Amino acid sequence: MRVLLLVTGGAGFIGSHLVDALIARGHETIVYDNLDHQVHGPDGAPPKYLAKEATLVRGDVRDKDSLQECLQQYSPHVIFHQAVAVGIGQSMYEIRRSIDVNCVGTATLLDILV
Repeated sequence: MRVLLLVTGGAGFIGSHLVDALIARGHETIVYDNLDHQVHGPDGAPPKYLAKEATLVRGDVRDKDSLQECLQQYSPHVIFHQAVAVGIGQSMYEIRRSIDVNCVGTATLLDILV
């Protein structure tokens, strides 16, 4: 049986290390990430450290249609939810954005799953 895993935020620091570990264990892995400019630079290019064996789907966890389409297309067996807005300093000045990404993004994923 083919086991397909999805990692939201899989292009970030923790997510990318998780993706590396999953691929090393032979799992087919999908990365769902918005490649935010704060983390990945103004061009939004995938980071060079992202495992080439992973399938990258560019999307935002707050975008229900995009996330639902990804889940329907790939039908992952397991989801590792690592997508967050990073930067403690930033979160103090962009409180609404941080809460939106971290809480609403998680709620969007859970809403789709139920």
